[in-house]
Amino acid sequence: MRSCWRPASDGAIVRACDYLPDAAPRLRRAALNARAEACKLLISNGVDLKKKNNAGKTAAEMCPESADTLKSYLMQQTNVNKGADDDDLDSEFGEV
Repeated sequence: MRSCWRPASDGAIVRACDYLPDAAPRLRRAALNARAEACKLLISNGVDLKKKNNAGKTAAEMCPESADTLKSYLMQQTNVNKGADDDDLDSEFGEV
């Protein structure tokens, strides 16, 4: 899993995802539209997979059944929420 720590222009190391607006809605939208690469990118940058929308659904719950590999990956990442193996998704969708 890639870190979201990035060098700043002044040489300091900052956590890039701390400066992004809440990315959980973007993850849920990417999951709903079965956008595996977008989901992986957001997850690798530290998005909170356990955040729910107003209807009480996580990204994994919003992912369509037809995208079973992505749905399984999101469920695994939601349960583990760090350090999970990306090999299954990489083999189907390629590395991000």
